[in-house]
Amino acid sequence: MYYRSAMVAYIVYDITSSSSFKEVRRCVAELVDQGPPKMVLVIVGNKADKESQRQVSKQELADYLSELRMTHEHRHAVAGGECSARTGDNVDALIQEGLELVNTVGIILLEKASDPHILV
Repeated sequence: MYYRSAMVAYIVYDITSSSSFKEVRRCVAELVDQGPPKMVLVIVGNKADKESQRQVSKQELADYLSELRMTHEHRHAVAGGECSARTGDNVDALIQEGLELVNTVGIILLEKASDPHILV
């Protein structure tokens, strides 16, 4: 993965493949350990148009996003959802959500950085 100086990372998995969802954890761990100190992480489940072949539930994604928010809220903003690259459903919205978080997080981090009592 290339992530040096990245402000946002979109980590995409296939909702019809539980192994691809497991790989998300490895990717996130690498980003947290070796990536920039602050970034937006957007977890994206692709192939939402293949509901009948689903192996990763929406609840699994929701639980993982909650876990990430709880463990990394001091360093990273977290978002996520599902889309279909084939139909285009929700693709733009997820991209936009990540970009909006970059702007929001950037402002918050600048404010915290100006306060010498807050370590960021």
